[in-house]
Amino acid sequence: MCISSNGRPRSITPREEARIVRSICSGKAKTATDAHRMLVADSQRVVTPQTVRNMLRRRGLIAVTRKRKPLLKASHRRQRLAFAHKYGDWTVEDWKRVIWSDETKINRLGSDGRLWRWKKRGSGLCENEVAPTVKFGGGSIMIWGCMTYQGVGFMSKIDSTMDSKLYVEILN
Repeated sequence: MCISSNGRPRSITPREEARIVRSICSGKAKTATDAHRMLVADSQRVVTPQTVRNMLRRRGLIAVTRKRKPLLKASHRRQRLAFAHKYGDWTVEDWKRVIWSDETKINRLGSDGRLWRWKKRGSGLCENEVAPTVKFGGGSIMIWGCMTYQGVGFMSKIDSTMDSKLYVEILN
């Protein structure tokens, strides 16, 4: 029984595909371009980064934006573990004496984050694909707030930089 194959032969072998997928999933190659460079360096073959992207999609991978979160070094992890050991046996009465606080920035117009919009391939620029901007960002305010076991505390507007003196003043 002979199976005929139509179309152009694949430029990346199944073995190379598996290696690329493994390097992407393990984090060794962060982008399709990194994987492309690795493939070209190892096989001396002419392959475009788009070919690698197409192969990754065919293998069920999708491109997403990387989430941002604070970098936790080994020392940070040790400090967090020490905190958990120190306060792990606290009772509810102990936690009733704690004040949790945080500050946040509120933008007057929109978000600082990335905006996404889906559209049909080949369609022109539509009005809803444009995010309007104003000079100087439109302004923002800093807000500080706290909560305790008894409930939510007051909210305070921060006009300058938050330092220990201002923090104690707000708590009082």
